Amino acid sequence: MKKQKLYLLTQAYPIKQRETSFIAPELPYLKENFDVTVVPLEECGHSILNRTAALIKSLCSPLLYRQLAAAKKDGKKIFKVFQFSLFMLWRANTYADYLKKNVFDAKNAIVYGYWYNEIVLSALLLKDKYPDYKYITRCHGYDVYDFRVPGDFHPYKKFMDERLDRIIFACNHARQYYLKRHNKAESDKYCLYYLGVPAKDLSRRSNMYTHLADCTGTAVTDKPLTLVSCSSVIPLKRVGLIADALAQINDTNIHWHHFGDGSQMDEIKQKAKQLDAKPNISCTLHGYVPNAEYIDILGSMNADLFITTSSTEGGVPVSLSEAASFAIPVVATAVGGIPEIVSEENGTLLGENPTAAETAKAITEFCALAAEEKQAKSHASLKKWENCFNSHNNSQKIIDLLKHL
Repeated sequence: MKKQKLYLLTQAYPIKQRETSFIAPELPYLKENFDVTVVPLEECGHSILNRTAALIKSLCSPLLYRQLAAAKKDGKKIFKVFQFSLFMLWRANTYADYLKKNVFDAKNAIVYGYWYNEIVLSALLLKDKYPDYKYITRCHGYDVYDFRVPGDFHPYKKFMDERLDRIIFACNHARQYYLKRHNKAESDKYCLYYLGVPAKDLSRRSNMYTHLADCTGTAVTDKPLTLVSCSSVIPLKRVGLIADALAQINDTNIHWHHFGDGSQMDEIKQKAKQLDAKPNISCTLHGYVPNAEYIDILGSMNADLFITTSSTEGGVPVSLSEAASFAIPVVATAVGGIPEIVSEENGTLLGENPTAAETAKAITEFCALAAEEKQAKSHASLKKWENCFNSHNNSQKIIDLLKHL
């Protein structure tokens, strides 16, 4: 039996790897059930002529100016909204031209946009030409929350919402924000489907917390707490807050590993250098590490505690799902969808804007727990992954959704 065609629209995957942790776990299930064409729209070799034509088309589009009217009604800064709206529509028109000429050729296909921005907008601009297609999109963080984009206003949401068959949210927090922000009633159109990660080999984690029973105190032990963080090193991720917290800890032995790079890396390197001068703290800044390599390292290091101090999250961070799949307890801020994976059962949920002292306290209090209590939090993390963030289970749910559009 011939499989139904599915066009998976991405930003740059698989040409570039930044979307790998989101897409890779689900893609094999899509390919098993559909005839999948992955379209990395940013990387499709759009000519200067096509880009210029798309810019002119965008400047002449009534759709652009309707966004400005809506933004003015909301009291937004029109110039910033205009810049962002034009940029987004220009890219969408460029991509739409490519899709029409080079991609869309099947009948009764499914268009699956992985981002609720110009990626799916490009396809929806063509909906009148391909009315037999079904259109769905995932959405994550910056493509949902207004405060994450220039001008604090997401353009084209009304246009896209009216044309989409399903909108899939990565966490309930984002879903509830969207429904309230856009005055939408609860319905099957607005779906909650968590992203997931695969099962891991946990043979090395059996009774692993026994060596941490006496890691507090003035004496430096051979087995420090292995603390892991993984994120871009940019302002909203607040990696510096982790370093500042560690600077306040003097009676707990810790080896901090951070995975990720970004605009604030030089600052973090300086902080790490100062931390390394402390007798009880050591740091390893791994920089950017490909996802598969990161998973291998995380599996081999037997991490004790994962931490994130992000100021905002649109969904449940994949890094937290990975930590949970390794049965690692978590210290995290209560922002976005994080409270949907972290609780007192499997870690510590900080406030939205914790101080360095509060963050340090969460780390040291975890280390002071008895081995059995640490082990209980480890088991709770794994259970949370199994119940909500198992990619096998979650991908099967997405396949069922797609087959019943």
